[in-house]
Amino acid sequence: MLIISGIIILVFAAFLLLVKWGRSSNPG
Repeated sequence: MLIISGIIILVFAAFLLLVKWGRSSNPG
């Protein structure tokens, strides 16, 4: 179960990074 939780955390973190980069490259 720890493996599944770890994967979910990694995917969530990656999603946040993509959103952050998207906002940085496209202000507004």
